[in-house]
Order: sequence, then C-alpha cells, then structure tokens
Amino acid sequence: MPEDCSKELYDHLKRKIRKINDGYEIVSWEQDGCDEYGFKYWVECKNEWGGRDWDVSEARFYGVHSYLNAIVKDGIMFGGNNYIHPDIVFGSQYKFTTLTQEEYDDFQQVIPKLEKIRDKICRGYSEYMKDKSYWSHRGPWYYGLKNKLYCSSIENFIMSLITLVSTNYTNLKLDNLNLNIDEIKCRKIKTILGWGKLDHEEMELLGISKSANILW
Repeated sequence: MPEDCSKELYDHLKRKIRKINDGYEIVSWEQDGCDEYGFKYWVECKNEWGGRDWDVSEARFYGVHSYLNAIVKDGIMFGGNNYIHPDIVFGSQYKFTTLTQEEYDDFQQVIPKLEKIRDKICRGYSEYMKDKSYWSHRGPWYYGLKNKLYCSSIENFIMSLITLVSTNYTNLKLDNLNLNIDEIKCRKIKTILGWGKLDHEEMELLGISKSANILW
C-alpha cells in the first residue's frame, strides 16, 4: 500500500478495480457460426457488456484503464478530494502515489492541449473512414477511438497510442517501454498521428522532433 495514501482509499480503489474486472465475467454464450479455429460465439457479461468472446479481454482492459484515467483527470471524492498520479493508468494499479492540489493543477495544464490533439486525430480518422465499408476496407479500424486516447498526461497519451496498435497490450507497462516516439518505428502510430495533421508545437509536446518524418 502506498505510504502517502490512507488504507481506506487504497481499499476503495482495489474494490472498484476488482468490481470492474468481475463485471466482465461471461454469463451467457450464443453460438454463431464457425471458422478455421472452431465455433464462434456472441457473449454477454455480468455487467451487460455484449460482443464476440474474443473481445472480452480488450473490453475488460479498457474498462479498468478508462476508470483509472477518469480518476486521474477528475480526482476522486473519498473523505475529501484525492488526486492520483497519472502513472497509475499504465503503471502498477496498487503502487500509485497521490498528488497535492498544486501538483494536480500542474498536470491539469497539459490536458486541454492533449484533448485538442486527440480531437484532431479523431476528426482525421472520421474523414479517412467516411467512404470505407466494413466489407471492402483493409486498413485500420479503431472503434471508440476517442475513448481510447487518454489525455491525463503526455506519457499516458503515448502509451494509449502504443496500446491501440499492440497485440499484446495487456502486458504494456510504463517502466519497460521507451516512450520517445522518434524511436518507435511503427507505421500504424505514424498513420494515427498523421490523421491529426499536428503542428510543430503539438509534435514537440509529444516529444516528436521537427525532423521526424511523421506527417504523411
């Protein structure tokens, strides 16, 4: 338990995270065809989430991380206002640190800038997708893109980009990744950023040098 956090708040967060995870327990299955891997199923979870069975782990991941992102941005009322360091979103959920009001206010200053970048990316993506159909399109699909780009800190924004294009996203951690986008040789991330047509100030905010060939 963090030394700067009350046991009551710590236990409250543990219960909340456990409840979100438990909500994705599958309670019903409906067989719907098959493919080369076997039968396919539509499922419904305890929290009424419904979809393909193979999408449950992703839904659970974003359910927890969206909650953590929300409490970082808005704080959490528990015996008063409590502010949590942004690294709880992609770091250890149970080794977080708390912030003073002044530290929280400092983090808040970057959020509108990141939200502007996020919204530019989402608009660009919508423009890219407007003439695409499910059956003919072979490019990237990012359902719920706006809700998957976390603006609670620069590191979390970059991590959420990495998560979008990763197949093993459940093992991503802040402490074992180099977050310098110039060194991430990933065409998909560059494509996502390209949709936003970011200006130089926005690129620099994300740690992208002016020489990085990212806007195409």
